[in-house]
Amino acid sequence: MLLEFEIVKIFFHHNRGHFIFVKYLGENDDFEVANGAVFGDIPIYHYKELQPIVENEDKSQTKYFVFRPTSLKWFPEGHFKVGQHVTLATPD
Repeated sequence: MLLEFEIVKIFFHHNRGHFIFVKYLGENDDFEVANGAVFGDIPIYHYKELQPIVENEDKSQTKYFVFRPTSLKWFPEGHFKVGQHVTLATPD
């Protein structure tokens, strides 16, 4: 399954590696980010679904996630950018 996300923030922790904070852009809310998922061109080791943020109770909820690559230094600086749309491929 292919899912579309927008990068909201990228940060690097000196001994834990990169973390990518993203917003889900799709309509399908019935999916799971499982082992073997690939974000852009990097395998995802860990993810965390955050509590949905609701601006107005009449609007649908926006889902945010935090992805962490399998390697502490998997991608070079500038590889991903805030605002970039990236596809996540999940194993079927």
